[in-house]
Amino acid sequence: KAGIFGCEQYAIYHSVKAEMHKWDSGFSTLVNTEGFVKVWDQVRDGGLYKKTDWTLKVDADAVYFPARIRSHLAALNAPAGKALYVKNTRPNFLAGGFLGAIEILSSAATDRLVRNIRTCEKYMGTMSGEDGFLKDCMDALGAGYLQDKLILHPDTNPSSCQIEEFAAYHPMKDPNTWVTCYDIAAGN
Repeated sequence: KAGIFGCEQYAIYHSVKAEMHKWDSGFSTLVNTEGFVKVWDQVRDGGLYKKTDWTLKVDADAVYFPARIRSHLAALNAPAGKALYVKNTRPNFLAGGFLGAIEILSSAATDRLVRNIRTCEKYMGTMSGEDGFLKDCMDALGAGYLQDKLILHPDTNPSSCQIEEFAAYHPMKDPNTWVTCYDIAAGN
C-alpha cells in the first residue's frame, strides 16, 4: 500500500488554499499556518495519534514509504514516552533540517502539540509557513528532537527517487510525476 495507506492508522484532512506573502525583504513565502492549526485541531479531536508511537503529517505531493520510515525511526532508538520531533533533511535545505512535507512527531509530542497549539498560535501568530510554526511551537513547548538527514529528499525530479536511502521525496506536484517517482523508488 502506498503512502499513508501503508500505515497502522491514517486519516485524510483537508486544509485551505494557502497564499504567498511578500515580505519587506522582497522574499515571498507560503503562509499556510492557520489552515494547519485547524487540521491539528481535527487530529486532537479524532484521537488516532494516541494509538501509535509516531504521528506523521504528510503532504499529498510527497511520495513516501512507511516501511522505510519505520526503519529510520527504529535506527534513531528514540526513548519511549518522550516528546520528540524528527528533523528530516539536511540542514542546508532550510529551517535547520526540518521541512514540512513530512513531519514526524512522537505520540507524546503530538499530544503536547494538540493540547497547546492555540497557545502557540496566540503568541507566535500564523503569518508563516506551517513547518516553521510547528518546529518553533514544539521547541517552545520543550519538545526535543532527533535528526535523520535521510528521511526527506527535496527534489522535483522523479529520477532522484532512485536514491534508496531516502524514505520520502518531495515535491511531486502532478499525478504522473508522483506515480513515476513511486514506481522508480519501489523498483516497479
